[in-house]
Amino acid sequence: MITPQNKVPDSQAFTLKPVGFFPGLGSRSAYRTLECDLFLSDALRDVYTQGAAALGLEAKQIVLTPANLPEDRIERQAFLGAALLVHGIVLQRHLASEATRAGTQIRFAAFTGESFGIITAAVAAGALSIADGTKLAYTLSPFILVGAEGAQSLSPLQERIASVLAQSGMTQPLVAEPAHVVGLSGRPDALQNALARLKDTYSTQDVEVHKVYADHQVNLYVRMGIRESFGLFMANFPELSLQELKEPTAFMAHAARMAPVREAFACMMDEEGIKFRDAHTPLICNHEAAIVQRAADVREAVLAVIDRVMQSRWTAERCEHVGANLVLELGQGDKSIRLLNDNGLTLPAIGYTGALHATEAFVEAARLLQAFGETARSDIQSTDLKPDALALLRQMFQVPARYPEIAKFLHREFAKTIAASQIDRRHPLAPMSRRFIEVYQHSIAADDDLDLDAGELALQAQAKKTVVGDSHTLGRVNTEIKVLCADGTIVHRTLNARWSPEALVFYCSRLEDHPAVELIHAGRRMAEHTPEIATLYRDSSAFLPFDLTDTLQMPSGVLQPRAMAALQILHQLAMLILLRRERPAIFTSHDYYAGGDLLGWCVALAATSALSARDAVALYVTHLEKTDVADPVDTILDRLRESTAPIVAASGVPLITIKDIARETRALFSHAAFDARCHNLRLNGDVQIVCLASSPAHKTFDTTPFGSEVTLIATPTDIARRGHNMALEALEHGRMSSLTGDNQRVLQFAQGRKILSSTVFSYIKLGEQVLGFGKGGSESMTIFLEMSKPTIVRKILSEALIAVGWNSDGEGVMLPPFVKAKRQAEFLKALPDSARRYFPEVFEILEREIPVPPYQRQDMQRDSFKELIYEMSFVPGEEVSRYIERCSPPPAIVARIYEQIALVLARDVHSLRRAPAPGQTLEASYFHKIEARLALCRRTAPLTFGPNLLDTDYIVINGVQYRNVGTLLKAFREHPAYCEILEPRFHALLMGDTNTENIKINNLGPLQHAQTLIESGATQSEIDVALDAITAISIDLRFLDPRAIGFASEGAETRDDPMYDNKPWHNSLGHYDEMHHERFELAVRTGPNQTPDIQITYEPNNPYARSYCVEDLTERGIDIAKQPSGVGMEHYFAPVMRKVYDMDNPNSSLIAEDPHWLVRFVFIMGTHFTAMPPFHFQKELGGALIDSLLVQRRPVAIFCEGIRWLNWALQILEGTRPSFLGIEVPVASVPHQPHYGTGLPDQGSRQMAILPNPAFSRIGMAAMAPESRLICTPWSRMVRGLALGQYPVGYDDAIAGIITQARNILTQQVTKPTGYLRFALQLAELGIELNRPGARVTQDELQTRATGLMNAIRAETNPYYAAVGGGILFDAFAKFRLDISLLVNSTRDFVAEMLDVIDRIQPDQIKDENAGNHGEYEKLFAYTSIFFGIGQAGLTNRLTSGPRNYVREALHLIQTVPSPFFKGRGCSMLFSVLSAIGLDGMIFDDGHDFMKEVLEYVDRDDSIDFPLRFPQPITRAYVKIYPRITMLNAIATSGRHEYATMGHDRVAELKPLWAELEPPEKMHQSLYYLIALHNLGRTEQEIGSVHLLMNELLGYLDVVDPGANFFLNGLSHAYIVESAMLTGRLGDIPPQEIDRIAGCLKRMDATAIDRASRAYPFSYNLNALGEIGEAGALMSPNPVYGGVSAFSWLVGQFSPDGQTEGSRLLMLGNALMGMGLRLRPKEQTSTPMFDDFARRRGWKIEA
Repeated sequence: MITPQNKVPDSQAFTLKPVGFFPGLGSRSAYRTLECDLFLSDALRDVYTQGAAALGLEAKQIVLTPANLPEDRIERQAFLGAALLVHGIVLQRHLASEATRAGTQIRFAAFTGESFGIITAAVAAGALSIADGTKLAYTLSPFILVGAEGAQSLSPLQERIASVLAQSGMTQPLVAEPAHVVGLSGRPDALQNALARLKDTYSTQDVEVHKVYADHQVNLYVRMGIRESFGLFMANFPELSLQELKEPTAFMAHAARMAPVREAFACMMDEEGIKFRDAHTPLICNHEAAIVQRAADVREAVLAVIDRVMQSRWTAERCEHVGANLVLELGQGDKSIRLLNDNGLTLPAIGYTGALHATEAFVEAARLLQAFGETARSDIQSTDLKPDALALLRQMFQVPARYPEIAKFLHREFAKTIAASQIDRRHPLAPMSRRFIEVYQHSIAADDDLDLDAGELALQAQAKKTVVGDSHTLGRVNTEIKVLCADGTIVHRTLNARWSPEALVFYCSRLEDHPAVELIHAGRRMAEHTPEIATLYRDSSAFLPFDLTDTLQMPSGVLQPRAMAALQILHQLAMLILLRRERPAIFTSHDYYAGGDLLGWCVALAATSALSARDAVALYVTHLEKTDVADPVDTILDRLRESTAPIVAASGVPLITIKDIARETRALFSHAAFDARCHNLRLNGDVQIVCLASSPAHKTFDTTPFGSEVTLIATPTDIARRGHNMALEALEHGRMSSLTGDNQRVLQFAQGRKILSSTVFSYIKLGEQVLGFGKGGSESMTIFLEMSKPTIVRKILSEALIAVGWNSDGEGVMLPPFVKAKRQAEFLKALPDSARRYFPEVFEILEREIPVPPYQRQDMQRDSFKELIYEMSFVPGEEVSRYIERCSPPPAIVARIYEQIALVLARDVHSLRRAPAPGQTLEASYFHKIEARLALCRRTAPLTFGPNLLDTDYIVINGVQYRNVGTLLKAFREHPAYCEILEPRFHALLMGDTNTENIKINNLGPLQHAQTLIESGATQSEIDVALDAITAISIDLRFLDPRAIGFASEGAETRDDPMYDNKPWHNSLGHYDEMHHERFELAVRTGPNQTPDIQITYEPNNPYARSYCVEDLTERGIDIAKQPSGVGMEHYFAPVMRKVYDMDNPNSSLIAEDPHWLVRFVFIMGTHFTAMPPFHFQKELGGALIDSLLVQRRPVAIFCEGIRWLNWALQILEGTRPSFLGIEVPVASVPHQPHYGTGLPDQGSRQMAILPNPAFSRIGMAAMAPESRLICTPWSRMVRGLALGQYPVGYDDAIAGIITQARNILTQQVTKPTGYLRFALQLAELGIELNRPGARVTQDELQTRATGLMNAIRAETNPYYAAVGGGILFDAFAKFRLDISLLVNSTRDFVAEMLDVIDRIQPDQIKDENAGNHGEYEKLFAYTSIFFGIGQAGLTNRLTSGPRNYVREALHLIQTVPSPFFKGRGCSMLFSVLSAIGLDGMIFDDGHDFMKEVLEYVDRDDSIDFPLRFPQPITRAYVKIYPRITMLNAIATSGRHEYATMGHDRVAELKPLWAELEPPEKMHQSLYYLIALHNLGRTEQEIGSVHLLMNELLGYLDVVDPGANFFLNGLSHAYIVESAMLTGRLGDIPPQEIDRIAGCLKRMDATAIDRASRAYPFSYNLNALGEIGEAGALMSPNPVYGGVSAFSWLVGQFSPDGQTEGSRLLMLGNALMGMGLRLRPKEQTSTPMFDDFARRRGWKIEA
């Protein structure tokens, strides 16, 4: 097992540490002739002497020779036992002493033995003396034989044993009849089953287990008399095989029947004074899974030979757990070796007989390991290899060649060290040690091409693609080797035909030829030895009908397909885990995962951690069981994670991003796109394919035009056991040889660039050492190399390596990168002396054209690539961005670095080559650059950068609507005053690309000191001193990669606008570092005639975010001046720039030179980003560019960042953004007055509010639809979700855009909406999709949507909201006129589900001011919502026709609501809904008059005097009028107007109450009052005219501040807007009223509950303003909120994931659903239910 060490191994890790394994008496036949007689060795004579003396013999009489064997059978067994023990100890000591004599050591890790060999092991371990051990070995076998068969002669030994046995009560033989020794083998489960049946059938006297040889074999004693019966019985188990192991015998060791012998033998030991002591070396037992050292435990292990079953399987397994690196059988016959191999031992197992050659081999191995270890642990800092190190390297090849028996062992040990030093980099080797190991690796990589016997070594081996040459070799790999000959000369060799795979693909598929029992058996073996695999199977146990980790369980009957699929998926995953554990070097390459079918694809998803194993199995099961695949697949894919390695799509292209993998998965499961006969692998190089358990047909893989080889790993044994699978050994050998530092650095870089290592090596020469790569740079490949000591930087600008097809004749800003690099070199060479010290020195420049490989020419449509390579001096230090990523310094330190960069540039660079700007800088350097670069993007990726993204007037980014690029450029160009402000006044020398990737710091000391002080809580004065000590000189600031392109200038003559050098801020404020390093997610919605909607979410707590702490205050409209405690980079912008521009000096020359610097800064930041996308496209390995918004997410995100900054610059110029990050905009920088006074267009430019139904303006409330007459007010709709989507207008882009914008803003804060909120967003989106012009939504798509909506409701944990959601869903289906069978059919009954949900609602669960006083109020409303929806769906009969009458149950809940206020308000809605659905008779005529009961209860509210609390103080009149007025409308809708005057005139009693209300209370009750009067026909009688009341109400608009509080004032204006709409008085709502509503949120901060509840009034206002076409006022940038919309600002105030706001958030969902429902055609205003209701009530809708 090659396992990376935790540290550089210590001396013991480089020691030969075997387990000494002593054979048992079963090997005695192998000793007829000793392979080595060591009796003549003086050093070992003492062992013979001690052993012989214990028996009263001479030393030479204990040697195993025929002459020494006694005649008596029993005495011969006794002698053999003693002689074998002595011989074994002699072998062990001889080997150890020979190693010591050679100056090395062999340290035994443990000892063990098979059966009798355990006694020898006890002696070797020091638990027994040689004398005592010899006595035990001499007497043990005779004791067993005499005990079994009685004394057979009168020999003294037998008489003595018989006497001891008799003293223990044994007078009769224990074995009446000899027994056959039978081996029973087969599958472990079948074996266990047979053993259980045998136990039930035969007694232990007939059949007894004596040895568990392995998990697949058990050895039995079978009495001779029943052998024939036994054979017939075993015919019942054809899957098992029988083997006669030896002739029938009475010698029955390890048999329970021999317990009396054990007892007697133990007494004998005590009488003889046999002493056990604690062992100095561990002893591995063979009767239990134990490793022991205590004397008592060793004694038990010896006695267990007599009567305990031998557990050879456990013995072999324990050998792996004592820190050994080898098992040595110390004896002859190799029987123990076979046993270990049969048990799957992963350690090498070798026999040692004492022969001279073998002794030399092991001693030489020990010496070589020790020398290797000393070198590996060396702390020599030089990389030069001295002659002794080179000599050792040569021996590392020559010794294994000379001694083949130890070759595999040595290679394994060397490989472990390589794994320790290269895979685990936490404890790096010293330079000399690292170089030593790398030469060894290079040499084994090139072993076929070296004369190793002659002493040749490979100092370096590089596999590189051919980039120049003839068409047959282009793109192919050749290997270059730097060879050190034995005489010290160095030669270079180039090999063209060598197989050198460039990519490794793990291929998974269905395992058609593997029966279930085989997979179960293999899985159990793997799980038993590897906890991670056991966990894998346990985690997916739900798919298996048995516990695979339980060795005694087996499935009964036939396994269902889902279980077979689970076994196949888990088996391949387990093999990968085992492979990674046992052979980690294999995974240090360009590894990919491919599936040959859907099952294989699921394996690949789990293998790369894109899905959990459980989810991968579940995903495949959805396919197997033919469920409605789309929704389960989507649900599972919602849990997709970042893949740890690319997965090869069916097309052959590798995928890595979540979005790409999700898209491919959906496509595969939808269309079954796999063709198992041929799998494409388009990886741009030769491919090594590893097939896990599956054996694909010949020519399955198409890697054209490259080659491929397939390695089949058939079983876990192939992985665990060395030498078992030679193809796998060769693969590991090749990967191990490539684990050099250079190769690993190249691999890591190549993977990040999506190119192959061989491509990178084509730019590295033999003799060069790779130190690292530049991580920055959008188009170049920068390599740091060491060559003859000085470090050089090689920059490669090649068309072959970039994604964008630049015009080679481009000029200025369109200069192609390879030409730009040449200009860069010229720029550096021509630098003035005063600036030169900050920049690198240029050396060689190579300009060339390289041919396009033939296989790429058709796609490329060209024959060559241009390429420029130049070298320059290495600038020491660390790039600022790398330092920030690594250390995450606090913003104060980053800001100080930015300040010093700006100051040194201003002083030492911008002061040179100064000249007045000639004008037209703006057009040439910025506007044209943006257009040209985006045109290049269009050509490169026309689907990504096409009209849908670039050509719209507006674009929504993170929920904020911005002007798109064309609109922006038009606005800039059309205003000469803007252009005049943005034009620079002078040009100068400039660095040109101050991306902090291009700025280095050579002394981190001052930065680290300041960071330590800040993070340790030092005083501010101490911190200030430390920050002041950070200067350009103290940190040794340097610049890399100048832009070398200026205004009408290039190369040596470059000069341009110095403002261009403020680019460090783009790394932080502009999120460039996070985008460049893929620390973000992108969600995109674009389409024809659709505003692009893009959401960019940055990875939380990434290293850059931790350092920069950017809060996006500008986007969120937060005034930085009101956040004095802020700590992020935005808060440092003003202090830094004030110092840079000397702003505190009224005579600042810098301000005089550039008075408009602030707006120019913001503008140029925007141009940086907007023109940058071409540099960030990514190609795939095959050279193809995937034209997808998701794959090319980085250039899209960068473009969006540019759009944001350009908009902010334009807003500054327009005067709508008076400050930027704490710096006021100078008056001179705003050429015109602001376009917006209160945040919205002035009245003259603004569209007036519109009516959803023009008839309102003519006939007022007579135009109301039945639904609005029934349920009209915002409270019923926004709070309770009833009757959403009134006043349909047909599809409207503005409404659709608001829904989309709101969703994106909301999900930025509530990142993963679930339950009700998720349902609301999905339903609103459905409204868009169903009604968009030209929309064609298929039935299958509708089914998918319906399932998603139902699942979202099911996921809601609050049963009340789930029920409300169910009611809304039924209502929506009716309004959209969708097939209700999507919700209710033979397999799905959503009605029943929702009615069951109501049963889960508990009383008094509402958490508001009146918590605990609601009773069943919430359940009552849930019934109301469900009844309404079910009625709309035409399923009213379901409420009363089944075993439960749900209407009756709902009505009986009324008595549980204690408050007259809540009872009247709640029952009014229930009664109204029952009237609408035609079940109002149950209110009155079902044995109880519920209407009367409620009215009378409300009448008694004064006497009941139930205490109520409200968020704001409320008058008594408000509490009384609310339930009365709503009940009056319930009376009207029931058609039983007589109840309005029952007992007294309930309508007339409203008037005095109305008079007592405060203005905001009247605004609240206005709509209720108007609707009740209208429906009862009492308007003129009570108020004369609606207009009289409206006049009063409209007068309150200026009196009642909607921002004073969230409830009373906050809700009031929405009521007036809707009242004005219904009464035809909308024209009396002034535009400034809309402004007041839109701007009120910020003032709503009097109390914590006001702040937490802002969503409550906002949903009212969004609904009301949406109905009159003014919702845009809430969604447009508004200076009140710092330039963002009211909605963006509101959501920005939410707590994380809206935890504090709670149910208030759900009202936003109701508002959005209402807007989505309004997109249905106008002619769908009513539904059959309301048509019938209107007919029954005689209501006539006026047109």
